[in-house]
Amino acid sequence: REKLSSVGETYVTEEAKVDKFLNELAVVIKHGKDTPIGMQFIANGLPDFFQDPVCRSVLVDKKESKVKLIVEHVFEGLKNKERDGERRKFERSDIPYDEDLWGKASVPARDAIDLCFNTEENIEKSIELINLRLEEAISRTLEFSGDDLVNLMNELRKYLFKNGKRLILLIEDMSRIQGIDNALLQAL
Repeated sequence: REKLSSVGETYVTEEAKVDKFLNELAVVIKHGKDTPIGMQFIANGLPDFFQDPVCRSVLVDKKESKVKLIVEHVFEGLKNKERDGERRKFERSDIPYDEDLWGKASVPARDAIDLCFNTEENIEKSIELINLRLEEAISRTLEFSGDDLVNLMNELRKYLFKNGKRLILLIEDMSRIQGIDNALLQAL
């Protein structure tokens, strides 16, 4: 109970929450295991886009920002806030880039924009890689790993068995637990 209730408590401001998520997304893109062949160059460059302050502000300030929706999913979703039940994923329109952004961004972010968004194929690969790493980034943002969940479920099983009780979980919508859904299935 302590572990679950403390998830995300260290990030008080909206900006801190956004920074945490985008930092984790950049890390798992750059250092994720088993990056598909043909996407390694994207994995090396794309994190610079997410780590640039100018690019971050454009990602967050955009109307219907996917980053804001994911941050809300991760942090406020833990506080029993009702959500629409939709799984979050990035689409092309969620990654704004143009000459104005390029002109204001840092040199590494410019290189990332030139590399990752220079052709239709690279744009598609970039979006695909972001979505491939999204679950892991959400899990890392929560600071509650799949192993933590497995351990929690094992402790719960032991406690219930010792008291002659059973646990029945009814999960109506797996998208509501995005970021820990694979770990939950493994734990079960």
